[in-house]
This record gives sequence, C-alpha cells and structure tokens, in this order.
Amino acid sequence: MCVTSQGKVIKIDGNRAIVEIGDKVEEVRIDLLKVSIGDRVYCTSGMAVEKVE
Repeated sequence: MCVTSQGKVIKIDGNRAIVEIGDKVEEVRIDLLKVSIGDRVYCTSGMAVEKVE
C-alpha cells in the first residue's frame, strides 16, 4: 500500500521543491512533473507523483 499526501509547492530549486503539507514543510523531488510555485501536488516517498487539477 502506498500513502500519498497533498501539498502546495512554495519553492523550487532545480529538480527539487519545498512543499507545504499541512503543518509540515518537506523537500521532494519533482523529476516526473512540471510544477510551478502555488501548484498542488500529491507526494509519496519524497517524490511529487501527480499534479492536483
């Protein structure tokens, strides 16, 4: 089973993004997606895997 979290991109640095997930801030890889600051993404295991439309 895979658990995902939904978060908001607040900073981008190359192929990594800082994502606000609830009360926490996490660094995730964004190699699989084209994201911009303010986008909402699903994250799992340190990777952003899907944009929330």
